[in-house]
Amino acid sequence: IILDLSIRDSVATLISNYQDDMLTWALEGSYGIFKEYPDIKINLDVPYARLDELGFSESSLLVRTNIDADLVLQPADFFNGTINITNSAVASAGEVFTLPRLTIRSTSTENDYRLQLRSSLAEADYTGNVSPASIPGILNRHFARYYELPTYNLENDTLREKYFDF
Repeated sequence: IILDLSIRDSVATLISNYQDDMLTWALEGSYGIFKEYPDIKINLDVPYARLDELGFSESSLLVRTNIDADLVLQPADFFNGTINITNSAVASAGEVFTLPRLTIRSTSTENDYRLQLRSSLAEADYTGNVSPASIPGILNRHFARYYELPTYNLENDTLREKYFDF
């Protein structure tokens, strides 16, 4: 794993590269540290990841993707900016499934959230006064109030043991 971390003019920059037979990535990210509203810029390119070899799948599963994000962490409980997920594909059992480009755009202020999701498969918009990040917790509490939900014992996790050599 190659990590290059630098801080200049209140901006922390991380560049990381990794390559072996199971996983390859190239990551460039920056974080504005002492700004009123921190910003994050990320480009993560994963040309391939063998999820079965990494212990995330029982069957042969190969994925690739590219994630490009330009975000400002404002309002405090959400973000403004754009996330693009491109060049994504999944290969399994000799077949390759190409996934369409996905763009997530947020233009939010305190108590006025606007979120857009765009792809060739689906388009969705959210506008409201509740942070989209809090919606899963709200739904969970709602259903837990009316239905007895199963509990999961994470001590008996079925994923294989993970070993990492550096």
